Amino acid sequence: MAHRARRAVLGGTFDHLHIGHQALLTAAFSLAEEVGIGVTTEEFLRREGRKLGVVEPFEVREGRLREHLSRAFPGRQYRLIPLTDRWGALLEGRTRMLVASPETIHVGVQANRLRRQKGLPPVALIEVASVLGDDLLPVSSTRIREGTIDAGGRRRTPLKVGVGSTNPVKRAGVRLGLARVFPGLTLSVRSVNTGEGNPQPWGLRAGFEGASRRARGALGEGDYGIGIEATLVPVRGAKGTLDVHAVVVLDRGGRTLVATSGGFPLPERVREGVNGGPTLEAAVGGVGARGRVGRRPGGALGYLTRGALTREEYIAEGVRGAFVPRLAVRSGSLPAFRLLTGEGPS
Repeated sequence: MAHRARRAVLGGTFDHLHIGHQALLTAAFSLAEEVGIGVTTEEFLRREGRKLGVVEPFEVREGRLREHLSRAFPGRQYRLIPLTDRWGALLEGRTRMLVASPETIHVGVQANRLRRQKGLPPVALIEVASVLGDDLLPVSSTRIREGTIDAGGRRRTPLKVGVGSTNPVKRAGVRLGLARVFPGLTLSVRSVNTGEGNPQPWGLRAGFEGASRRARGALGEGDYGIGIEATLVPVRGAKGTLDVHAVVVLDRGGRTLVATSGGFPLPERVREGVNGGPTLEAAVGGVGARGRVGRRPGGALGYLTRGALTREEYIAEGVRGAFVPRLAVRSGSLPAFRLLTGEGPS
């Protein structure tokens, strides 16, 4: 737990005041006796190249902020500071703490360098985790202005997901996994031909490289791009090979999530058939199932097990696993903020 300070500061545009802004304010008031809140002015936005008219007027943003503070923190000491530059009260001697998001914590690192030059002690840096909407993407004023979410992080439009494959089994597996991760959301899942036609990958490294290429090719203008690559992993010390799905999820902000599905061992005759490099489906066809694999749901795995297990289920498991870190944040299972050194993340 971070120590309590006499005075903390935070800053932002506070456009369309939302639950992410509220989380920053809650952290600041829980950690300091007095809070200085910097609000960017039109002058600051103009200097930074931001288009005026897109962001709400300063008076609107300041008024909504004052209303929230009076309701959420009655009787607490605070000062609203119009920001004409990025520093505000950060370089004042009595400031002891900065509360910031992961996207803006670097301002505190830069401020501490300037404070040392002025002979001032560094401020403590408190990084507050990004607040995620029910689509597990960070809540932001930009997305609210787009109409994608509301100020409470609730999704207002279908979640757009690209799957880097034209294989209907992969698309079905992705949809099955997403339905569990995003209950209640409308899903728009499309297949994207990413031009992948490589031989059967071997090893997790090759699997993740292929899945990453597929995810990048599938993202487009969507919210998530998902790449699935089935790869074969030899088991050391045993005559066995596992079929494992490498899963890469790329979101619209360029952040990546990864996971694997569970692995299933290949029957010996099938394992011998893929040693030369063909796909699992081709190897199964080579042991007497040619032309019949696609007739049974679940791909080659569905054929081998007569539907007891399907590749869709394994893919869905991997997709769900990739979202575990964000589900943990969304559920509140992890601390909302952490204390960093004066130099930022160590």
